[in-house]
Parts: sequence; structure tokens; C-alpha cells
Amino acid sequence: MYRILGADNQEYGPVPAETIRRWISERRLDARSMVRREGDQAWKRLAEFPEFNVPSVSGPTPPGAPATPSASALPTLSGGRKTCGMAVAALILGFVAPCTVGISGLVGAIVAILALRKISRSQGRLGGKGLAIAGLVLSLLFLVVTPPLFMAAMMAKHMGRGNFGNFDPSGECAGHIQQLATAVRSYANDNNDRFPAATNWCESIQQGVTGLNTFQCPSVPTSRCGYALNAAVAGKVRYDVAPDTVLLFESDQGWNAVGNASSLISVARHGSITVVLADGSIRSITPDAASSLRWTP
Repeated sequence: MYRILGADNQEYGPVPAETIRRWISERRLDARSMVRREGDQAWKRLAEFPEFNVPSVSGPTPPGAPATPSASALPTLSGGRKTCGMAVAALILGFVAPCTVGISGLVGAIVAILALRKISRSQGRLGGKGLAIAGLVLSLLFLVVTPPLFMAAMMAKHMGRGNFGNFDPSGECAGHIQQLATAVRSYANDNNDRFPAATNWCESIQQGVTGLNTFQCPSVPTSRCGYALNAAVAGKVRYDVAPDTVLLFESDQGWNAVGNASSLISVARHGSITVVLADGSIRSITPDAASSLRWTP
């Protein structure tokens, strides 16, 4: 086995004698190439190894004679290198990272690192180091930037943010009061068809909602409960209550609040006041329209 010293002062090998002979025939080595037999300490010119039978070269190349590549050209001949396929793949993965929310960026970074290691160990036979580095930079960039941007967009969409970041809580408020109405009706199903009592209706339906924040209107997060139960239906048999009777409505009276039309909030929290009827339907009304609703069974 032999090692070769290139013009870049990098050591290549070990390679077998057959490879040395092939490189000689390909004119990648000549008598001046610096070679060291495995186990020896000193570097010698290739001409000093009788097993290769390479004639000594002295002085300049005669005019008209073909140029002989020096040892330095050795395994890094520009025309003989192939581009590492993994380096190309890393670059592509880096480019498409934004389309995959950064997932391909993670894969691209790994592939780029493996490509750089493979190129480094190829002893100059593989190219594409620049492609691998570019793929690594793009992958890391999009891996860091894309997921937070995607999450921010999803949160903005979920929270109903419009232009200039203004939050419209009306949709979430309607969702909360509808959940509470469903829980009230479910409570009646499990308790001889009677709606919960006025004194503790919030506790009675608590197990039927997803969390305590369901009792809150998003516009008034400091209030433990932003809704009230119609006092006229509290404790009543569900089938004795007309479907169009008010069941729940927005109120500022807090936890376990009950009341009637006079207990409605006086100023709409988000453009209108939300009420739920006994049949589960939702109505958005103005304060002046409260009297037009049915409040007694």
C-alpha cells in the first residue's frame, strides 16, 4: 500500500500498487510524484520505486513532447471529479424547506453534513462541497424561521385576528355560550328533564364543558362567568319550557348569575348581545330588542 503527496500538501491513500500503475497509465503520476510506502517514514520520487519501472524525468519537458502531470495533480484532476449526489439533494431540500414548514430543512441539514463528510473522505474524487454548504445554510435558515412563522399564522387565524391585529371575540363568545347551553340541556337529560337550579347552575353543568374558561366571555376575561341563566326556566321541566324561551344570556353579574331581560348587559361587548334559546339556537340582539324575546315559559 502506498500514500501520495499532492500539490496541496495533502496526503492521499493508502492505495494499492495496481492503482498507482493505473494512475501512471492515465498520466496522473510521473517520475517526480512524491510517494511513500506504507510503514516507511521518508517520501521518495516515484522513479525510486523499481516495482513501477517509471523512467526518471530531469529538466524541462522537451519541446513538442506531451506534458506530464505532476504528482500534485493527483486525485484532484478537475475533469475527473464527480459531483456528490447527496450535496445536490441537500441543496434541493434546503430550497423546498418553506413548502414543508421546515421539515425538509431538518432532513436537508442532515444530508448536507453527510455529504460534506463523504466529500472530505473521497480524497478529491468527489466535488460539490459548495452545494452541500449552500444546502446546509438554507436548511438551517428555513428550519429556524419557517415553523415560528407558520405557528404565528395559525394562531392569528384561530384567534380571528384581522388587519392591524384587532381581535373580534364575538365568534368565540358565541361558541362559549352555546357550549354552556348544551351542558344545561345535557344536565336536564340526566336529571329527570329538569334544568339546573338557580342557586348553583354553574357548578351543576361544570362537568359538561371543556374548561372553566368556557364560562368567560373573551371580552371580559377578568369575570369568572360572563353569562346568566334565565331565572324563569331554572329548575323547570324542559318540556314545560317553550323552545323560543331565553335560556342563557350575556350578563355582568358573575358566577351562578340568574335574571331576566333587565339583567342583560346594557352595552354590547362586541357589537351585539348574544342569547341562547331553550331549543339551543343562538340570537344576536341589540339592548333595545331584549323585550321582544320570550322570557317566561
